[in-house]
Amino acid sequence: MKNRYDPNAWRKHYTADAQDLRQTAYYVGLKKTDNHHDAEEIASEVIEAAHNYYERYGRPRNPEAWATRTAKNKAYDRFRKLYAAKRKADKEARKNSFDENTHEVANSRDLRENPHDHLVNREAEQVYRESVRLLASKVPQVVASLSTNMHQFYRLYYIEKKTIAQVVAEMGTSRATVNRLKRSFREAVLEQLREHLTPALAEFYEVAGDDELRFDDVACFAIKFAAKHPMKHTGRPPPIPVHN
Repeated sequence: MKNRYDPNAWRKHYTADAQDLRQTAYYVGLKKTDNHHDAEEIASEVIEAAHNYYERYGRPRNPEAWATRTAKNKAYDRFRKLYAAKRKADKEARKNSFDENTHEVANSRDLRENPHDHLVNREAEQVYRESVRLLASKVPQVVASLSTNMHQFYRLYYIEKKTIAQVVAEMGTSRATVNRLKRSFREAVLEQLREHLTPALAEFYEVAGDDELRFDDVACFAIKFAAKHPMKHTGRPPPIPVHN
């Protein structure tokens, strides 16, 4: 009988998987937070979530993958809460500082309305430049690890700047195949580039909202930057790309 039709099957599966789920969640939490106490709390939260999931839906198709994904989400939730608390504390500190310097604040309407915007822009500018330099330097290494077709696509499309139609003709395949190859290349490169982020940069992108600097936008630009300036990764990147 399938799990979803057996009211007690989920308990057996949950009991059998609980220890492995906790261990997986702990190591994921430790890798993300670099803190034993936080990792333990994440593992406990994942076990609680697993109990609810098993009871409602039955055993996941891949329990380890489910635990990994859930633990990552729990860790990201912590980053968001910490970042939100830090922004709130900074905002209160600036507000108190402005209250003590009323005359200076009165002369700057923009700062009085939302002083944090200026700090965010400066922080984003610094993160952007550091990210492009770091990621662009890793692009050749990442591309070299990909398949021959992806490597050929990178050379034609990014380095030689051929159009999709020209890439289709050069590779001797269909446009649909090249479009799929383009998506696969982008996903593979972005996934590997994310692993090269420093902990500070990774934390910034995890908590950044959709209206702020996005990792995917910066990484895509870094790919183009590396293709255009293969030996100049320490150069000064252009202004931040506008996200529409």
